[in-house]
Amino acid sequence: MGAETARERNTGKAPPTHRLHVWWARRPLIPSRAAVLGSLLPSDSDPGKFLLDLGIRKLVNGESKFIPANPAGAKEQILKAKESGIKLSPEESYGYRRAFLHIPLTKPREEKKILDPMAGGGSIPFEALRLGHFVYTNELNPVATVILHATLKYPSMFGEELAEDIEDWGEKIYQELLEKTDRFYPEHENEDIKAFLYVREIICPSCHNWSPLFNNKYLSKAAGNIWGVEIVPETPEVSFRCVKFENAASCQDLKKGTILRGTAQCVHCNQAIPGEEIKKQARGESRLGKWRERIYAISFTRMIPTGKFYKTGVKKGQEKFKLERSFRTPDSTDVAALKETERFIQTKMEDWLDSVLIPTERIPPGNDIRPVLYGMTEWRHLFTPRQLLCHVTLVETLNKLKPDILEDLGKEKGKAVITYLQFAIDKGLDYNSRQTRWVPQRGIITGTFARHDFSIKWTYGEMIASKMFKWGLKQVTDAYREICYLLNEESLKSPGKTPLTITNFPGDHLPFLQDKAIDIRCTDPPYYDNVQYAELSDYFYVWQK
Repeated sequence: MGAETARERNTGKAPPTHRLHVWWARRPLIPSRAAVLGSLLPSDSDPGKFLLDLGIRKLVNGESKFIPANPAGAKEQILKAKESGIKLSPEESYGYRRAFLHIPLTKPREEKKILDPMAGGGSIPFEALRLGHFVYTNELNPVATVILHATLKYPSMFGEELAEDIEDWGEKIYQELLEKTDRFYPEHENEDIKAFLYVREIICPSCHNWSPLFNNKYLSKAAGNIWGVEIVPETPEVSFRCVKFENAASCQDLKKGTILRGTAQCVHCNQAIPGEEIKKQARGESRLGKWRERIYAISFTRMIPTGKFYKTGVKKGQEKFKLERSFRTPDSTDVAALKETERFIQTKMEDWLDSVLIPTERIPPGNDIRPVLYGMTEWRHLFTPRQLLCHVTLVETLNKLKPDILEDLGKEKGKAVITYLQFAIDKGLDYNSRQTRWVPQRGIITGTFARHDFSIKWTYGEMIASKMFKWGLKQVTDAYREICYLLNEESLKSPGKTPLTITNFPGDHLPFLQDKAIDIRCTDPPYYDNVQYAELSDYFYVWQK
């Protein structure tokens, strides 16, 4: 059980329920299925049959009797893949598919009524549905409640065909976003920008020069493609150079940043800059001025010639090209685009506020007040001006299309499509904020909630609006299709019966339930204050509402 649970998440592709939308401390599917199934089975049930029903094909430290895996064959596959440069899927590299992909084909003799009063991301009710039971699921948090509808209700109501409607309406949003925002993201010829990388800068109290705040100076740690940023002091400013290194031994200095445990070191005079001074500049309360942010590097890919030529086929005689990841410092065009964005936003801000397109709610007092300590008192402050432009444009476009979607698809189906389109927007909110982080090992931006908190990021990434939404839309539609496959919608249909009820009440007060209406209550309660669900989910709620 433990091995399959680890395998469920640690193979490079999480289950679709986890990829549909962020929810914190979401339960893995296999233990959730085990909790439901184990609660229903008699105490003398066959453990081997129980494992098979979970989709686990072999026992750890036991006999491989039950549809045995093929470790020798898997090893041979891995070796062949390495030789040919092919990347195996999580299923191929283990010998058999991950257990959560196993679809229970046999319906239960007696359909039970199962309740999860604090369902969160919905893993337990999802597996109860897959096992063919009637499910009552409840969640107090409004963001989680919407996730439950998108994970459980809409796939079982509309099936895989709904994905085409999501894609069609998503394409309309994409085209309008492209038209309205693409001019704010200039790209050079033969350049596919993946990320703009920002750094925060403060004024040194000792020498009064600007100094950047870097955890480290790596841009890429990929073997054979190691990149870093070189800081060049030019009183009173600094400039940056993107440098490629021959090997790991030649770039040891990249490990050293300019801030550690909240205390910075000036790159001009090497004096320490206390954390309290950094906070004061962030809030605009320092006599020296307010901190600022600037782009220090741009990550992009391009096709470069290899010096080799095709010897056969339709491309015979043509030169071969390969994809290369590279970095460059921003030029005057990039800087001008940022300034143009700021000017444009100034002309639009009043309209956005009047139309309630932009969140104006303050970040409430709670356990994690770090954004407030650094001057970010409202949720909108967690985004750069260009990121705000992107997200507001998406919300504005979706709001404009809502009447057309509802008229074209009907109320229930239209609501479902609108929900998934909002989830695609939420993907951008997660991966396009001042709370993101650049991961040099993988060359990607990690999301705002890679950690379950609002820790301050000294450096962060930004995606091009149109590319970000297209990526988010694909993430959502792919997850939706896979959820439909796992639910095996045909097995959910019981003539004259509704197998699912979703409510939004406190978990200890469910007025819709009658005495003895539920056979089994199965839940994984929150671990007290381990995760601040309400605080974290407000990040999305202020945009969703």
